[in-house]
Amino acid sequence: MGMNLTSRISKLLKQASVSVACATALSASAYAQFANPKNVIELNSGSNETHAVVSADNLRCFFSTARDDPTMTQYMDIWYAERPDTAVPFTVIGPAPNLNTPGTERSNTLLSDELTFYISRISGRPSGDWDIYVTTRPNTSQPFSTPALVPELSTTANELDPTVSSDGLEMYFETLVNGDNKIMRTTRLNTASPWGVPQLVTELDVCRYQLNPVLYGNDNEMVFGCDLANKSDIDICYTKRANKTSSWQTPSVITVVSSLLKVDTPSAVAGTKPSRVLYFFSDRPDGIGGTDIWSASESGNVCPSTVAPDEVMPIILVKDPKNVGMIKVLTDAISSGISGYNVYENDMGNYAGTNQLICGLLAVPLNPFIGAFSFQPTKPSQFYIITASNCVGEGPGGSIPTPKSCGAY
Repeated sequence: MGMNLTSRISKLLKQASVSVACATALSASAYAQFANPKNVIELNSGSNETHAVVSADNLRCFFSTARDDPTMTQYMDIWYAERPDTAVPFTVIGPAPNLNTPGTERSNTLLSDELTFYISRISGRPSGDWDIYVTTRPNTSQPFSTPALVPELSTTANELDPTVSSDGLEMYFETLVNGDNKIMRTTRLNTASPWGVPQLVTELDVCRYQLNPVLYGNDNEMVFGCDLANKSDIDICYTKRANKTSSWQTPSVITVVSSLLKVDTPSAVAGTKPSRVLYFFSDRPDGIGGTDIWSASESGNVCPSTVAPDEVMPIILVKDPKNVGMIKVLTDAISSGISGYNVYENDMGNYAGTNQLICGLLAVPLNPFIGAFSFQPTKPSQFYIITASNCVGEGPGGSIPTPKSCGAY
């Protein structure tokens, strides 16, 4: 890397006004909830395929496709596919009966009993707006009925891409607020009651575009599309909550699945833990064509790869001379196997070594990270801990709420 590590540290310290702390980044094996994205080839046609909604047993799939539209711009229909077991590909059956119109339909939420199905529909292009519809059927051997508008959620704005809790009493959906896509929440007393007045989910309002929320994990986990890490693309973001009365935790990007400068949007999570499958759609360049449907498998509690500690360069924390109250992180380039640095605050004031467990996530820099960035500490502290990780999911909002030894594994 040129000059030795001691020389680099000395040089960086001279550039900063006051040193707060100095630490060497440690490799971290955090929890990458979904990994190994694969193209679901049998569902894709080279046209645009999106919004795959899959049954809980991962055997039946409704998805949106523009394969019948030669321009790929005017309309999309909902098609159906199935398979006898998860070891074989889906077989595409064709357009789903009763669900399609000359406009565009998106498949959104299939409740676990597969008797209630929520979709989005736009009456026509370029005019018209998105609305939420629901359809039911008496049993799974019958086709769904003609979808009915959910009138209490229909306005002159766009309401689309609903995700509904397993009991049918809580819904999240996407709408436009001052030109930005936002996630709204509504509830009802029972399935015979109308939905209540939607409210903005403020704790998820951390980016301009919040797309296609998907509930799963006993309705206490959620993925959605968000421009959280890079304003030039849409990544798959993850959040969770303790229960239905709790707030959602700060979202984090599933970097192992998301692609750089492309649109990656989740649409379903099927199967049971620890073998769940995330379905999403993406315009990444290694697809079949247009927008394709992809899947990613749950990786359990083991990171798919690790980075040796000696591959991570030293990090220096200083008071930012240009921004009062901010902490600045100075570092060299990191190994290509590491997705980025996570910054944690030590609430006990003094670093106690690898047994220190009380930490709070302060910042997740853009990935890959080279150079410097600043963050705002939540409270006065004497020490900050930096970890380098090639996985996601650690810290608040991840599957390890507080990383072991503050992220140092």
